[in-house]
Amino acid sequence: MRLETRNWIPFLTKQIRRQLQTTKQSDSQVLSSSSTSEKKGGGCVVPLAYYKLEPKKASIQSGVQKLAPVVVLHGILASGNTYRSVLKRDDFVPEREVYAVDLRNHGASPHVQEMSYEAMSKDVKCFLEDNGIAKACILGHSMGGKVGMHFALENPDMVSELVVVDIAPVTYQQESMDKNLPSEAVYAMAKTKPHQCKSRSEIDKALEQEGLTSERVRQFVLTNLIPDDEKPGYYKWRVNLHSLVDSMEAMLNFPSIPTDRVFQGPTLFLRGENSPYIQPAIHEPLIRRYFPHAVIRSIPNADHWLIAQEPDQFIRIVNEFLSSNSHTK
Repeated sequence: MRLETRNWIPFLTKQIRRQLQTTKQSDSQVLSSSSTSEKKGGGCVVPLAYYKLEPKKASIQSGVQKLAPVVVLHGILASGNTYRSVLKRDDFVPEREVYAVDLRNHGASPHVQEMSYEAMSKDVKCFLEDNGIAKACILGHSMGGKVGMHFALENPDMVSELVVVDIAPVTYQQESMDKNLPSEAVYAMAKTKPHQCKSRSEIDKALEQEGLTSERVRQFVLTNLIPDDEKPGYYKWRVNLHSLVDSMEAMLNFPSIPTDRVFQGPTLFLRGENSPYIQPAIHEPLIRRYFPHAVIRSIPNADHWLIAQEPDQFIRIVNEFLSSNSHTK
C-alpha cells in the first residue's frame, strides 16, 4: 500500500529523531555576531559562508557594463565546495565573478533549527545586500534550485538570470522516487553513529547497512564527515541533521506562491535525462506558469548528479544560455 508523503514523512522523522544525539552546540552559540544574524520577518537570518572566484578572463566587450556575478546554491548535504572543481574551470562562465555559498545548516554556515525555503531565500537576499550585489545570476541545484526559484519569484529585480538544475517548483512524494536520493541519505546518516566508529570505512559500511546502496552517493555523504574535536580519533557530521530530519517534508514541498507572481527574466531548467525530478510531460506546465520564458534542456546519460557526471555538457549549456542572454542586462 502506498503511503501519502504527509503521513509517511512525519512518522519516519519521529522514529529517527529519537536516535539523534542531543545537539552539542546551541543555535545561539553557533550564530555569528554579524549584523545579518537577526530576526527579520519572523525568522532568523544567518550569515552565509562562501568563497569567491574572480573572472578567469576580462570581458571582450569593452565599455560594456560588468556582467552580473553567478551565485551558486547547492543541494541538500552539499556545500559550496561540492562544485569547486567545476566552478574553477577556466571555461566556466569565464567573464563573471562566481560566489559559491554554504546554505544554512550546511558547510561552514551556522546551524539553526528553522529550515525552510522562505528562510533560505531571506539568507540569500541578505548575502547579496551584504556583499554589495544589486543583481546576480542565481544558479541552484536540487534544494538550491528551489531556493533560487523562490528567491527569483520574491525578488525578481535582484535576479539577472536563473539557472535551475534538476528540480521543479513542485511537491515531490518521496515514496515515488528512486532510492539513494538526498532524502534517503539524510535518513541513513541520522541512523548512523559516526561517534562510535573509528574509521571512514566503518561509517561507509554502516550507511550501506542503513539502505544507502549506491557507493557514489555514500562517498558524497562522507564528505560531510569532520573530526570530532571533543572525541579525538572519531568523527561527527558537519551538517545539522536535527534540522534536516525535522524539515524533510518542507524540503520535498515548494512554498505556496500567489498565482499572479511570475519571474519574467531569462530562465534555464537543466535536467538529467535519467532523473525523475524534472519530467517535462508532467512538470513543464507548472514551470511555465511561474517562469514563462523558461528553456528546458536535458543532458543525456545523466541523472540527478549531472554536474559531477557530465561537467563538460553542464558547462557548455550554462555558458551558451548566459551568453545568449547577457545583452539583456
